[in-house]
Amino acid sequence: ARTVFNQFEAANSFLRANGIKDIVPKHEWPRFDQKPVKRYTQEQLTRLFAEADEDERLVFQFFLGSGAREGEVSRLTWANVDFRGKKVDFISQEGASTKTRKSRSVPLPDHLIASLRAAERSNGHSRYVFPNGEGGMQGHFLRILKMVAFHAGLNCGRCEKVGDGGKQNCRDSFIASARPRFGSPS
Repeated sequence: ARTVFNQFEAANSFLRANGIKDIVPKHEWPRFDQKPVKRYTQEQLTRLFAEADEDERLVFQFFLGSGAREGEVSRLTWANVDFRGKKVDFISQEGASTKTRKSRSVPLPDHLIASLRAAERSNGHSRYVFPNGEGGMQGHFLRILKMVAFHAGLNCGRCEKVGDGGKQNCRDSFIASARPRFGSPS
């Protein structure tokens, strides 16, 4: 239902931008139930980080410590990290903009700055802070998180008829077959 609404809203926005308004009355718009997001407990986070490799641990710590969005993290370059000022700048770049279309600086905790320094020393030859396996932009953070969570035993176990033509469930298998990797090629 959320996907239907998103597609409807995209088409509706396009029409409005081209001067065509109010084709579908508001009371006839598709509806969906926005479910509350369930947070991991501290125990679950501990299990997640124990399962993650070094690069995965860093990127998920970065998400937690910075509050950044996936698109902002995927486009983050070393030039946007201010080690002296202990902050990171999120700016519109590479054909994408921040959610509010306003650049912002976010302070980072000392432990995250130290981890980023170490990552730059070992992986600084890539333009991106969190590159994919070929050194380009990583676009699979959610898939990586889901896979790490699966291996840590954090799936709900109730999802059925997903992936591979509806033949999988989250109790027994993970939807993606290969774990996407970080880092530049050796």
